[in-house]
Amino acid sequence: MDIKSLTAASGRNQGSARAAGFSLLEMIISISLLSLLLAVVFDAVWRVEKGYAHEKRVSAMQGNQRYALEMITRALRNAGNNPEGIALDKVNLDPDGNGQKDSIRIQSDCNPPDGDIADSEEDILFRVSGNSLLYRDGPPGSTETSIAANVQSLLFAAFDDQGNATTSVDLMSAIVITLTATTERRSLQTGTVRTQALTASVNLRM
Repeated sequence: MDIKSLTAASGRNQGSARAAGFSLLEMIISISLLSLLLAVVFDAVWRVEKGYAHEKRVSAMQGNQRYALEMITRALRNAGNNPEGIALDKVNLDPDGNGQKDSIRIQSDCNPPDGDIADSEEDILFRVSGNSLLYRDGPPGSTETSIAANVQSLLFAAFDDQGNATTSVDLMSAIVITLTATTERRSLQTGTVRTQALTASVNLRM
């Protein structure tokens, strides 16, 4: 093989090597595209994870609201139970005297009916302080327990048997409870807390 043939063969081999490999620029572009793709994937996974965490907080908020409404509802169904005919306040929608109907005191002689309201669940108070819904079982001065956190407001409205709003305890036939709460933390997706109001209506037996 002469020199010219060797040179031509060498040139073909080098060209084949260049065709089979990647240039530095091609590697940089490939790595950049891969990095961009991974960033998009990780961002999507992060958003899904944070969305799931927020939905769990929403579920916890709703569970707390339902639990609190169930406690108030159960107490109201016993309101005014008084087989011995003792002096009772029955239902007081403004026990703190602020004119807002944002707290409630419920009295009954029911546990058991024995001529007093000194037993458990016979003199009950619900009120909001700070962001907590407080529950007191007993007369003023008794221990108050938080039964729901992140509570924004608690409101009561009383109606007579014709569906008209009333402030007279003797005319009260039903009480509507509205409990508004928020999630514990802001959503990282929206930057805001979730606020929800739940309502329950209780027909009184007194």
